[in-house]
Amino acid sequence: SSGINAEYGHSDELKRLRATGADCYAIPRGGLSTFHGPGQLVCYPILNLRNFKSSAKWYVRTLEDLVISTCDDMGVRADRCEHVGIWVSDNKICALGVNI
Repeated sequence: SSGINAEYGHSDELKRLRATGADCYAIPRGGLSTFHGPGQLVCYPILNLRNFKSSAKWYVRTLEDLVISTCDDMGVRADRCEHVGIWVSDNKICALGVNI
């Protein structure tokens, strides 16, 4: 998927990706291009933040906490670090992109 900050609209990039057999989708969310591999779960929750807290930071942190908790339930030690996303050691296990 491609977020609003990606150069997804460039036809050369689309041709290159499609030549690999990849399906390409432009999604109105933050971030750059993200590869979603076989067996990977992709979620796009739709909710009204006014029913919770109206803070984008709170929402992203809550999503991160949910991923970390889910990994923990599965015996995987995941955490935040100085980079975006959720990590297991030096390996990214989760990328987050939101559109608010």
